[in-house]
Amino acid sequence: MKRPMLLLCVVSVFGAGSAFGHLCNNIYRTPDRLIVKPEREVITLDKSDDFRIFVQNNYPKYISDVRLTATTDTPGISVQVTPEVMGKMDPGQKGQFVVKVTVGPEVASGRHTVRIGIGAKQVGFRPVKPASTEELRKAASRGNKSHMVLAAESLARRKDPVGVKVLTDLVRGSDREYAARALRSVGKAGDPGNADLARGMLDSRDGLLKGHAILALGLLHVDRQRIQGFTRDQDEFVRACALAAQAMQKDDRVLPALLSSLRSSNAYVRIAAGWGLAYNARQEGIDVLDTALGVGEASTKIMAGDALVQVASLR
Repeated sequence: MKRPMLLLCVVSVFGAGSAFGHLCNNIYRTPDRLIVKPEREVITLDKSDDFRIFVQNNYPKYISDVRLTATTDTPGISVQVTPEVMGKMDPGQKGQFVVKVTVGPEVASGRHTVRIGIGAKQVGFRPVKPASTEELRKAASRGNKSHMVLAAESLARRKDPVGVKVLTDLVRGSDREYAARALRSVGKAGDPGNADLARGMLDSRDGLLKGHAILALGLLHVDRQRIQGFTRDQDEFVRACALAAQAMQKDDRVLPALLSSLRSSNAYVRIAAGWGLAYNARQEGIDVLDTALGVGEASTKIMAGDALVQVASLR
């Protein structure tokens, strides 16, 4: 007579409070996570059996209230874990839970799944402290331009004039890629008081800069009527940015046109359209941004990353 076989499946992460965890069936593979490894992947049993689940804390700090769950959807199979909780695990410490499985007579032979989950209540890291305004000012005034853009955006979000000045200098500079990034930062910083910086680029002959200026105004939720006029621009990117900017101001009439723009051969057009759709929680837009983040030129990858970060901040 065939006996029930239990397939162990490590599939979930859970926790109370601030939980951190990563599950892996190879304890040697992940150097910096809370990981688990079942003693056996498959268990064949008559009535009951127990097995060990090994746990290792590969965080550089302690973790507390480590709990393991073992569950199954099969009626007649009961699962019990001991100990209920490990109070604290120091960096590098190993431990083990014992899982006891009991199978009732009504359980048919065949394969049944037991799902294993691991979680911790607290990881003993010091909380991340926001950078001070002075630290951001220093970062915005020296180093490479990528650092300057990011620091200036954070300052502009705080309505700090130093950040606005740095973004202004970048927008008016000769490097169009960093000017485009600075325009995105003007919009992402969220202060309508800086809208004139974007408005000043609407007459640019450079479609890349004009399009980014329109995106910035969309993110700032200003100039709705003026933006609408750019949907008839000769430049495909400018048109896509105008549609995206309208979508950012909750005009869902433009969504079909944005969906069509996702098929463009121009990566910038696809990202602009994806941004407008993702802003409205459309999965098609998020998928396009995810794809653009992994392939293409550095400039388009950075734009897609900016879009994904900004959209994530809305949730």
